[in-house]
Amino acid sequence: MKTFKIKLNTITKIYLSIIFLIFALILILQNIINSNIPIWPLFIIFTGIFLLYPYLEDKKQYNTIIPSLFLIFTGIYIFINTLTNWKFLGQTWPIFLLVVSFSLYIYYFAVKNKSLLVPSNMLILLFFILILITNIKSKFWALIFIIFSLIIIIETIINYKKR
Repeated sequence: MKTFKIKLNTITKIYLSIIFLIFALILILQNIINSNIPIWPLFIIFTGIFLLYPYLEDKKQYNTIIPSLFLIFTGIYIFINTLTNWKFLGQTWPIFLLVVSFSLYIYYFAVKNKSLLVPSNMLILLFFILILITNIKSKFWALIFIIFSLIIIIETIINYKKR
C-alpha cells in the first residue's frame, strides 16, 4: 500500500498555526458575545485550506487536491446554509454533486488524468437535471421527458434513414 507524506516548510507551519489560532479566537469571541452567526463551518473550510497547502507549495503533492477542495466547497455551502437557517436546502441540495464535480475537474487540470472527465461531466449533467427537477413544478416533468424522448427517437430514425 502506497502512503504519502504531507511536507510542510516552516513558514507554512507558522501560517497554518496563525490561521487556526485566529479560528480559535473567533470561536471564543463568538461564545463571549453570544453571536447567532454559526462559525463551525469555517473549521471545515480551514481544514480544506490546510490540506491544500502542501499542493500549493509542491505541485508533486497532488494527493490532497480532491479532499481539500471538497472540504472547502462543502464548508462554503454549509456556511451559507447555516446563515439562511437551512431554508433553501430542499432546493439546493444537488450542489453537493457540483462540489464533487468541481473537485474532480480541478484535480484533472492539476494532474491531467483524463479518466476523471467522464464522472465530472456526468455529475454536472446530473446536477442540472436534479436542480431543474427540484425547482420546477412536477406537473411538467412528464411532458419534458416525453418531448426529450421523442426528439431522440426522431433523430435516431432520421440518422438511420441517411445511412
